[in-house]
Amino acid sequence: MAGPRQGVTLGVRPTLIVSIGALVVVAVGLVAGLSWLSTRDIVGSLGSGLVNQGLARFELSLRRELDAVNHQAAYVAQAFAKGLYSFDEPERLADFLAGSVAAAPQIGAMVVGGASGSSGGSEGGRALRLTRETRGAPAVVEAIDIRPDSGLARLAARAAAAKTAFWRDPIYLQRAKSTILGLTVPLRNGDTHLGFMAAGVFSRTLSEDMRGRSRSGRFTPFLLLGLDRVIAHPNLADGEHPVSSEKPLLGIGEVGDPVLARLGEARPLKGADLKLREGSRALVVSLNGVEHQVFLRAIEGYGDATFHVGVHVAQSRLSRTVAALRHQAFLGGGLLLAALGLAIMLSRAIALPIRRAASGVSRIRSLDFDQVNQLPRSMLREVDELATSFNAMLVGLQSFGRYVPRRLVASLIRENRAVGSEERALTVMFTDIAGFSGISEKMGARELAAFLNEHLAMVTDCIEAEGGTVDKYIGDAVMAFWGAPDALDNTAIPACRAARAIGDALKRDNARRAKEGLEPVRLRIGIHTGPLVVGDIGSPQRINYTVVGDVVNAAQRLEALGKEIAGGAELTVLISRETERLLPADMPRKARGSFHVKGKEQPIDVFELA
Repeated sequence: MAGPRQGVTLGVRPTLIVSIGALVVVAVGLVAGLSWLSTRDIVGSLGSGLVNQGLARFELSLRRELDAVNHQAAYVAQAFAKGLYSFDEPERLADFLAGSVAAAPQIGAMVVGGASGSSGGSEGGRALRLTRETRGAPAVVEAIDIRPDSGLARLAARAAAAKTAFWRDPIYLQRAKSTILGLTVPLRNGDTHLGFMAAGVFSRTLSEDMRGRSRSGRFTPFLLLGLDRVIAHPNLADGEHPVSSEKPLLGIGEVGDPVLARLGEARPLKGADLKLREGSRALVVSLNGVEHQVFLRAIEGYGDATFHVGVHVAQSRLSRTVAALRHQAFLGGGLLLAALGLAIMLSRAIALPIRRAASGVSRIRSLDFDQVNQLPRSMLREVDELATSFNAMLVGLQSFGRYVPRRLVASLIRENRAVGSEERALTVMFTDIAGFSGISEKMGARELAAFLNEHLAMVTDCIEAEGGTVDKYIGDAVMAFWGAPDALDNTAIPACRAARAIGDALKRDNARRAKEGLEPVRLRIGIHTGPLVVGDIGSPQRINYTVVGDVVNAAQRLEALGKEIAGGAELTVLISRETERLLPADMPRKARGSFHVKGKEQPIDVFELA
């Protein structure tokens, strides 16, 4: 019975042409009585949607900026907690911090300082400061002494007493000539306090972003601390307002925005039938006989203070829209019949891009972003807006797809399950370019970025071709694992095959570099197999699909051991005995002996993959 019922349902389903025609005919008799109610509902729905969407967009933009600081701070703190870096190796620490900041263009400044008498900084007051002149620009790294700076000294003392990261009140940085919203993280290794890390985003950068969003002049966005101090506003993008160390933020009456200056006199907006999200407010400010609507949303989670993202717009613009809708409603009854024939023609023009959009969405649902074609532009405004929005979404998804493991997401969608976390036997790989510091010193920033992108793409292709999951890029290094999300009977074999494939690709690339007169690239790889916790690791605001366990540390130590065993080789692949036992007899390897590595009490039996 299921088959015939489905066929009948599909057979009587009306087409777009029939649906629009029937809707027009029925609407002729109902339009007079329902025009006012429909207009009011439309205005309320459109207004609610636009306000909620606009505030959500600004909220998302702010959280994207501040969450990047949270993520990088946790990353740096974790590196110190593992003992990977210390203040006794300032050059190596500076390279690590520069790489960390490069991964987060939102961060405008960072200070990492040691604690007096700690193992991480035997000289109290030593610190490294990284600053950017503009968003995304390379960071300038310099060594400083925080003791003469009372603000940093107080921050270091507060971090020493704190157990967790904390957002501090905005402060003004004289060097950058901008106020910064900053997060401070105590650096610890076990119970030992090593120092602190402070990083943040510039309010000027947020203001520049708001100025770009408000170029149309239809609305004015802003960001407040509480309801009386301005963090970001389009008028503050030029950086010429009188902020200082004593006064890092201006009051609402000091930014040249007369509507914002009268925010304290605002009254609740009534009669607009707006359905705003929780935490949002709608207010009215009267200015020279014109009412301006102000919409605010509270943002919490970044310290004790409450942020407010907001936007204000002159009500005259909205009034013109309402008047136009009313006029159209009164004329609609006489025009609907005449429009019936035109509706049939237009529905045909609408149906085609809808079908194309539906087909594209189906492919997007399968994460085949690269197989989706953009929709053509249309003379019809709504269809053109659909095409423009769809194309913008497609471009965004194609860009976003580069930052997420598609194979993982596709697997979760296919199996309709959540990731969670579990313990599995996995194989972990670390790759690292030998002598990368020397290579990077000979390149400019753009040339270095192009070189890294090309190299990481080559390594990633080899890993994913063998079913591996790339966990992260750490500067010039790649961390990957096998056995998750898809379980494998033997995780060591594809990992070693990937290592050999990387060696073949590296050999071809070095041959090309030799023809171009460039120095060859030498690569070290470490592979280890063992039990790990794999799955969702992180905070509710930001979760990574990653692995945690001693196996990761052992794989990284094997990669570093390649410098001692075969420092000058083009490719050195070292594997542990746990990995070697899982390989077939015909896969060449040779024993290299047992070695003590940092962080391991027992020696590791090491083999080199030929």
